[in-house]
Amino acid sequence: MRLLVRAASALTVSAMVVAATVAPAQASVRRVPPPDYSVNPATHPNEYENRVVAAVNRARARAGLKQLRVFQSCLDGHAERWAKHLAESGRLEHRNQQRVLSACDLHWTGETLARGAGNLNPREMVRAWMRSPGHRAVLMKRRANLAGVAMRRDAQGRVVGVVNLGDPT
Repeated sequence: MRLLVRAASALTVSAMVVAATVAPAQASVRRVPPPDYSVNPATHPNEYENRVVAAVNRARARAGLKQLRVFQSCLDGHAERWAKHLAESGRLEHRNQQRVLSACDLHWTGETLARGAGNLNPREMVRAWMRSPGHRAVLMKRRANLAGVAMRRDAQGRVVGVVNLGDPT
């Protein structure tokens, strides 16, 4: 886990990658919607999540990588449940990624975590990840093509973010 401190807020980030050989993913997917800039992401978690993916996609495009275009329901469900757990427990730790690989029928998965002050916006979160070599490696993994993203607020009002990426091939 790395601790990045910015003038405006403190942000804790963490990354984990796991690869395995299992059957291809069969879970349902849906397209990542474009950001809706008329909506306040601080009060609309789904919009916050869309903007996280948009910021990751901008970084991936600058590196010549394909964009994350779909949320996979299994990865997204794992991200949502883990963000809830982290927000309720006050901890910032990775779960066993072998469980995600198995449950979602993936060959590779990566996870990034973040926790920061209540005004932490999606762009700042992704910028902090991109400045950390471990997080950048997960988010910029060439084979990443499925995403699950979740955002919650903990009892102290901090943003807790979970991004799970995966590859079924």
